[in-house]
Amino acid sequence: MTSSIDSNPGGRPITYVSAIIGGDRIAPEYWSSYFGLAPTVFVEKGKHFITPIGRPSHSPGRINVWGYSTKSIINSHLVAPHLEHLISKLGLPRPDLKSLIEANDLRFFVSCYWWNPAGDRIPVVDSELDAVIRQSGGKVFIDEYPCDIHIVEDS
Repeated sequence: MTSSIDSNPGGRPITYVSAIIGGDRIAPEYWSSYFGLAPTVFVEKGKHFITPIGRPSHSPGRINVWGYSTKSIINSHLVAPHLEHLISKLGLPRPDLKSLIEANDLRFFVSCYWWNPAGDRIPVVDSELDAVIRQSGGKVFIDEYPCDIHIVEDS
């Protein structure tokens, strides 16, 4: 059970991270074998899938997606314990992962979900943990809620 500091009023965690690998050249099953880990997110292009809230999708997946999330695994309002768990479970850094990502035109990113309605918490991504993910071809970003949507148009 999560404590009040670790959950938003809807009962959802206020912090978790998700590693996502997406693209069309390698099937999601490949990554389960590669990491020796069952995904928490799995989408095959052209097939219906289970959404993050546990419901069947209305339309088929547009790309292949393999993902692993700490959402129901780590109970902390800090980013670092989530990233440490993720790095450990994925066995990062992996010397071949970056070249595998690049050679197959894939995207690898780590999304740090951050629930912050009062605007009084600042997410901190440890530079060493960020470096491990970047070394493996991934990028880390903060996905903060609630948020104002700002669209920046290229001129």
